[in-house]
Amino acid sequence: MRHLSGFIIIFFVLACNRNVERIPDLNASLITGRYYCDSLPSSLLLGSHNLVPEEYNSSLIKLDSNGRFKIPITIEYPQTLSIMVRRPTGPLMASQSIGLFIFPGDTINIDLSDSIKVKCNNSFHQDFILNYLTLIDLIQESQNEFPFHESVQKDSPEKFISKQIEFRNQLRENILTFIKENNIQNKEFHKMALLEAEYVTASHLIDYKLLNRIFHKREVELPKHYFSLADSLANIENDNHITYNYFSFLNRLQIIYSTEKIDTLLKLINYESKTLTQDILLGRSLLSVLNKDTIQVATKYFNTYKNKIRSTIIRQELDEQYNNKLAFLNNPKAKNAFLTDLSLKTDNNSIIKQVTKDHKGKIIYVKFWGPWCGPCMEELPFDKMLINELNPNEFAFVNLCVKTKKEDWEYTISNKKISGFHYLLNDNQYNELADLFNINGIPFHLLIGKDGKIIENNAPGPGSVFLDGLDQTFLNELKRLTTND
Repeated sequence: MRHLSGFIIIFFVLACNRNVERIPDLNASLITGRYYCDSLPSSLLLGSHNLVPEEYNSSLIKLDSNGRFKIPITIEYPQTLSIMVRRPTGPLMASQSIGLFIFPGDTINIDLSDSIKVKCNNSFHQDFILNYLTLIDLIQESQNEFPFHESVQKDSPEKFISKQIEFRNQLRENILTFIKENNIQNKEFHKMALLEAEYVTASHLIDYKLLNRIFHKREVELPKHYFSLADSLANIENDNHITYNYFSFLNRLQIIYSTEKIDTLLKLINYESKTLTQDILLGRSLLSVLNKDTIQVATKYFNTYKNKIRSTIIRQELDEQYNNKLAFLNNPKAKNAFLTDLSLKTDNNSIIKQVTKDHKGKIIYVKFWGPWCGPCMEELPFDKMLINELNPNEFAFVNLCVKTKKEDWEYTISNKKISGFHYLLNDNQYNELADLFNINGIPFHLLIGKDGKIIENNAPGPGSVFLDGLDQTFLNELKRLTTND
């Protein structure tokens, strides 16, 4: 992402007007373009994010003989899309992510032949895009000037907050100067632009906690009301514009509250959803209940809280997820061929032995996870990417599911099409392994060698939003291990 990636990142944005009348026939949008491919192998992917559930989707863009593409899409909500160009640069794959700003009914044309050119058929939206592109550059430059990593690593929470307030104030001043110098009269743009400073700052504050935990392996004691800015932004009406920085903030906010009980979250949003952010948080929380608890408990929460969500689209998504699970429970059909229920075994010490026996002679990457765990689910796209990069004859991705009922385990794997090999553990088995490997929370990863011995306890995750994809250093290490006889 902005601080961690060596990738080339170019962001456009999404604008969403809540006053736009969403008539299905008018929601057909079109993305067209041209891509010049040189002699090096490369790929072109279309990526999108779901609001509820939070998922990253990617699909290969097919080019005709002239290097042109045409992608019709039907969207109920305007949304951020991206086209990612991946091409080899030495032993690594470099990625260039081109974000798209698209409304229902718009046609966007992208020329990737030389320099990147984007043209929107709606002149008003085109002006908005051009202004926002400059704004994004301004925000990026401001972030580059701030010693983020150094501050995360060295500063106390109080000092980090103080620096972030200075950063936000300076960024707001830069934005206002930009608006004035460019004589931008659009009041909606003014509001959106200033909110960008708030979203970026709130994301920095959340990153401070997460990066210390993930990369520096330490827990920092945060002062009371540390997340007050994030909480206040969750209560701000922001249906008009959803930008990349908003999505970034939203996903981090979801991580912060992913371990909260739904009743705690409902108290945070005062039991009545009044903003899009609250709609999304409540929708994701209801899905968490659906994935973690019995269908009877989920039904109770759905009946009580689903209709408090204002967004028809989110309510429809919740209905679809609920009905899919109900149908699966009533008539489970396709079973994953790699499902192994170990929860009935009484010998807890045999779990790792069983896993190493099943995948003897391979490098084994073990992930402790649960369908109720937000960060675990956010890793799924990166899990799949990692599996696709490695030789299945030399590498096994093993998922150990914990604190989950068998029906929820089976359903989530089927519904999300989760890759790898799957084992279900009971609470005693997990608790013993947690003590053995000093597991304080999930997702948690182990790396086991071809000889069955632990190579790395608390191994890196496959990738993350902080890395804009796979952890290339870890991937290279796995490739070395799998090819080393």
